[in-house]
Amino acid sequence: MADDDEDELAAAIAMSMSGSPAQADAPAAPGSESAQQRKSTPASAAQIAADQLGRNSAEALAAANAVQVLTKLLSNIAEKPDEQKFRKVNCSNDKIAKVLACAGAEALLMSAGFVKADSFLQIPDAAGSGDVAKAAREALEALSETCGTYMVAAQLRAHGEVRCVCALPGGGLATGAMDNTIHLYEPDYKAVPQLLRGHQSRSGVSGVRALACSGKGPDHIASSGCDGRVLIWSSGVVQDTLTGHGEGVQDTNRSVISCLSWGA
Repeated sequence: MADDDEDELAAAIAMSMSGSPAQADAPAAPGSESAQQRKSTPASAAQIAADQLGRNSAEALAAANAVQVLTKLLSNIAEKPDEQKFRKVNCSNDKIAKVLACAGAEALLMSAGFVKADSFLQIPDAAGSGDVAKAAREALEALSETCGTYMVAAQLRAHGEVRCVCALPGGGLATGAMDNTIHLYEPDYKAVPQLLRGHQSRSGVSGVRALACSGKGPDHIASSGCDGRVLIWSSGVVQDTLTGHGEGVQDTNRSVISCLSWGA
């Protein structure tokens, strides 16, 4: 990190911790702020740290899973600032150490209120939950602006070998796997997913290979697999079964339906 960058970051962190940014000599009239004045507005500690993080190579960030880990740490604090387990980060943990090896990562966490304490980064007990949550959200926004609009919102544990995914109205998700099962996830992904069973193995081959949403509701979907059938689901129950695919065809994969599209 260049000396100028270090000085700028130190000043920004000090300003964010004091909560008293320098005041202009004379406040501008409403609506009169010029582009030059906007450019001269001091960057926040979070913005500077996120910029430094963005200067790492894409390969280094991916190898450390840096964006995802930082997003998780900051999201935990933003959502539950009073949880003690989220207010302390073990820097000696292998995964955390890899993230902190990326320039700007530690500074981003410090901009959210974390301070160094031996082999940990932790938020002081005296820090109020409202201020902590606000600082974490600002750090998340800076991270998003630097590393892209889209970030990992949830990581789901796969049920077996997932072969197809379908977005559902309202933000839910459906997945199909090689064990002939379908899982329906609620939009917040926190509840246990609904399990659907209906497809069967055929000629020793199994698996749900395609899913399509009708748009009529969050659980009105079609599924297909290796059994040559298309199942129409609603409220977790098979409403209709379409057959005939591959009949009369001499091929080992004649019953596999690997794509679906729901017409308007």
